[in-house]
Amino acid sequence: MSDKKHARLSPSASSRWINCPGSIKLAEQCPTPPESVHAKEGTFAHGLAEKCLLNETDAQDYIGKHGFVGGERFDVDTEMAEAVQEYVEYVRSHVGEMFVEKKFKLPWVHKDLSGTNDACTYDEKNKTLYVYDYKHGKGVAVEVDWNSQLMIYGLGAVHSLKKVVDQVVFVIVQPRAYHADGPVRLFILDSVALTYWGLHVLKLACARTEEDNAPINPGTHCKWCPAAGVCSEKAKAAMAVAKTTFDQPVLPNPSELTGIDIAKVLGVAEQFSGWVDEVKNYAYAMLEQGKPIPGYKLVSKRANRKWSNEERAAQTLLSAMGPDAYKKKLVSPAQAEKAIKKLGLSPEAILQGLVYNPEAGLTLAPTTDKRKAVSVISPFIDDMDLLQ
Repeated sequence: MSDKKHARLSPSASSRWINCPGSIKLAEQCPTPPESVHAKEGTFAHGLAEKCLLNETDAQDYIGKHGFVGGERFDVDTEMAEAVQEYVEYVRSHVGEMFVEKKFKLPWVHKDLSGTNDACTYDEKNKTLYVYDYKHGKGVAVEVDWNSQLMIYGLGAVHSLKKVVDQVVFVIVQPRAYHADGPVRLFILDSVALTYWGLHVLKLACARTEEDNAPINPGTHCKWCPAAGVCSEKAKAAMAVAKTTFDQPVLPNPSELTGIDIAKVLGVAEQFSGWVDEVKNYAYAMLEQGKPIPGYKLVSKRANRKWSNEERAAQTLLSAMGPDAYKKKLVSPAQAEKAIKKLGLSPEAILQGLVYNPEAGLTLAPTTDKRKAVSVISPFIDDMDLLQ
C-alpha cells in the first residue's frame, strides 16, 4: 500500500484550521512529525475496506494476510476484519451507484481544497447521496453532527458526480470506539444548506488561513496539529489552567482546586496531554534532522523476536511439540453470530443463554455526553453521617 498525500487544506484536519486559521502557516514552519503506528494501521484498514468494496469480497477473506504502510507491517487479524466488515456491510446495504475512494477538488471554494472520500452511494430514486467515513480508531468516538470533514466530502461528491441531489446523508462507521448512539451515526442535511455552508462558512475559513496574522485559537481541535508542540498560545492556555510555569512546574493538589478549577482542568486535560505528545513528536523530528536537544538522544527500540520463516518454524515445532505448537481460541460472540447466519440458522436460538454484556464500570464524561448520568452513593459513608 502507498501512503496518501494530504492536501494543504486537508478535510481530515478541517475542524482544526476552521477554528484556528493560523495553524496552517505555523505548521508549515515545523518539521513533519512521524506518522503514528495507529494512523498507519488506520490507513491499512481503509485499504482493506477499499479492496472489499471494489472486489466484492469480505474482510474475513483476508485474515492472515498482511501489507505494509510507511515501512510498517500490518496483519489482517480477526478484530480488524470484524470492524472493517461492519463498515463494508453498511455501505453495501444501500442501493444505487457506488463510488469508492472518490477524489475531488473544490477550486470554487479554494484552490488548495481537495480530498478523497472513503465511499459514497447515490440513490437516484430518492435523489439522496450517502457519504461514508470509516473510522478505525478506538480511542475517541468521532461525532457526526456538523462534522466538517464529512461535509467537505459531501460538497466534493455533490459537485463532482454531476447528479441531482436533494439531501445528503453523512455516515460515520466506527466499530471499535464506544458511542452512546452506537457504531453507526447519521447526520442528514439538504443540499441547499450544504452549499450555503460551503460558500459562507468554509470558503471564508479557507481565506482566513492565508491572512498574514491569521488568528491562533487553542482548543480541542489542537490534538493532531503538527505545530502543537511549538504553539505558544496553546502552551499559555495549558499553563494558565494548570496554574504553573515551565520554570516552576509544581502542579496544585486537586484538593486545593475549586469545582470550577477542576472543570477547567478536565476540559483541557485531553488537549494538554496531546500537546505533550506533540512536543515529543516534534523533538523526535528535530533529532532525526540532526538538531540537538539538551539531555535527549535517539536510541533503538526494543524489538520482540519473530519467526524468520513461519512455515518452516511450524513444521519444526509440530515435530517437536505436536499439537501444543498451536493455541486454540474460541470465536467471539459477534463472529459466532455471523457464522451462524451464513449457515441459515437463528443466532438468537442457538446463542440463547450463552452471551451476556459484562458491567464495564463507570467513567468520567462531560455533561454533553448522551449517556444517562449514574447516581452513586459511596459505600464508605458511615450511617451516623447520614443521620446528621
